[in-house]
Amino acid sequence: MNLFKNLLACLSVFCILSCETDKSTTIKSVEINKNGIRSEGKPFTGTVWSEDSSTYCLEVKDGSLISYTLFHPNGKPAINIATDSTEMQFFDENGSAMSIDSFVTNYGLLADEVTELAKLIDSRSSAD
Repeated sequence: MNLFKNLLACLSVFCILSCETDKSTTIKSVEINKNGIRSEGKPFTGTVWSEDSSTYCLEVKDGSLISYTLFHPNGKPAINIATDSTEMQFFDENGSAMSIDSFVTNYGLLADEVTELAKLIDSRSSAD
C-alpha cells in the first residue's frame, strides 16, 4: 500500500509540472522547478527519458505532462500513469495487465523507480 501512496504522490507532482519544446532529452538535461520542466529556460514539450534512456519516460505537451511510463528491462511497459486519469496501469514482462498488488509482489524493485523519480523531482523542484 505504501507503493500506491508513492505512485499517487508521484502523479500529483507530475500534474503540477508544466512544459514546451519539440524533442527528446534526459531527466538530467532539463530544469525542474515550481514553474514546471524547462529546457534552456523555456517550457519543454517532448519526451524526457531516464538518464539511461530506457528505464522511464515522461511525455509532455503544450505545457502539461501527458503520461509517465516505466519500462521492464526487456523494453516493454511496466507502469503507465496518465495525468488525465486516476487509473494506473500495471503490466508484466509479456505485456499482460496485472493488479498493483501482483505488480508489487513480482516487480517490487522495479516499482521503486517510481518512488526514486518522485524524490528526484521533489528535491529539484523544492531547491528553487
